[in-house]
Amino acid sequence: RDLIKFNKTHMTRVFPSKHQALRSQSNNYNPVLVWSLGCQIASMNQQLCDAFVLVNDGRFRVNGSCGYVLKPETLTERKGRRIRQAPVDNLPRRWNIKILSGYNLPKPRKKAVSGSINPRVRVTLYDGGSHSPPVVHVTETLKKNGLNPIWDEFDGASFKVKDPNSAIILFSLWDSGSSSGDEDFIAAAAIPVSCMRQGYRSIPLFDANHMRCGSHAYTMLFARIDAK
Repeated sequence: RDLIKFNKTHMTRVFPSKHQALRSQSNNYNPVLVWSLGCQIASMNQQLCDAFVLVNDGRFRVNGSCGYVLKPETLTERKGRRIRQAPVDNLPRRWNIKILSGYNLPKPRKKAVSGSINPRVRVTLYDGGSHSPPVVHVTETLKKNGLNPIWDEFDGASFKVKDPNSAIILFSLWDSGSSSGDEDFIAAAAIPVSCMRQGYRSIPLFDANHMRCGSHAYTMLFARIDAK
């Protein structure tokens, strides 16, 4: 509460940890928690393509990946008014997401010449209103099908969002190892909950450099999204 109040009249910039052990690994932090506290600038280690960099990239898709994104009105109340976390009336708080299929899924670099992928999708909710770990849903792994895999989930992922203004859902696509249990990143897309729409939706996916070109030009997922 104190930091939210402070950030209504001051500017705060947050950096990754300066601890030597963490700096050597270029670790990042969860920017959604920072944004939910009203901090204006969240600095990230862009040389590492981890989940938090993908989430940071998704925040700016609100305005076409350029310029600034305005803070929610609950974090920018005018001077003289009572400081409080106003309820969000227009944004749904319960979501159900069913991954149905995928199209034109590229191969990771080590399989670029030969081999087929075993795709699976991870759907992760990063909620600024909760200090608990992100909520994760993983689809089943489909064997050797990167052209048009069909998951056709029946139950899908169910999420309860505490802070729809700052929450982000990350869709990430992985190539699962056959027996070793390892996985290779293929593509991903992060979408703010405030921008989510109901119905049958195509989700364009981006590569590790946040681009849609080359083998990623037509990569996408098809999903059913419902809100309550």
